[in-house]
Amino acid sequence: MENLSHTRVAEVSKVSRAWIYKYIGKNPEDLIAYSLDTIGKEFAKVDGLLGKTTADDVRKDLFEGMFRMLVHTKENPALLALYYRYIGTQNAIGRKINELEENYLRAVRSRLEKFFALPPKEAVIVAEVLHGLRMGLAHRYSSLGLHEKADFEEIHRGVRRVLKHFAIADAETGVRKPAKASR
Repeated sequence: MENLSHTRVAEVSKVSRAWIYKYIGKNPEDLIAYSLDTIGKEFAKVDGLLGKTTADDVRKDLFEGMFRMLVHTKENPALLALYYRYIGTQNAIGRKINELEENYLRAVRSRLEKFFALPPKEAVIVAEVLHGLRMGLAHRYSSLGLHEKADFEEIHRGVRRVLKHFAIADAETGVRKPAKASR
C-alpha cells in the first residue's frame, strides 16, 4: 500500500491518470480507500453469504470465509495493519473500513436472524463475536506467526475443538461479571 500511487495504478490498469482522478479521486487517501474497497469485497464475500438458502450453507460459508480471510491476510499482512490503524477514524480510509465492516456485519446479522431464528439484538451480538473471532484469528495467523506453528488442517481442527469443547448450553451460562481487579 505504501507504494500505491495514481501513476502506478494508471500504468497497471492501463488507464490514464485523468481517469483515475475522475473516478477514484485526486487524494492519496481516496486511492487507498478504493483499493481497500476492492480488496475488502474479496475478504467479506457478502454476496455469497446473502445468496445462501439454508442454515447449513450459511454456517459453511462463514467457516470457509474465515479460512479465506487467513489466506488473504497472510498474503497481504499490511491490510490488517491498515485495518487496525484506521478503524474508527474519520479519514477516507477509516470511513471505508467502517463501511465494509458494517456491510459484512449487516449480512451476517440478517442470516443469523433468518436461518437461526435469532432475535435482532442477539443477532447483533453474535455477529460481532463471530467477526471478532475471525479478525483475531486472522491477526494471529498473518502477523503473529500462527501460520508457522500450524497448517490449515491443524487450525481447522483447533477451531472445531474450541467450538465443541467450550460450547455451553444456554441454561448453563450463569455468566457473572468479573470482579474488579484490586490495586
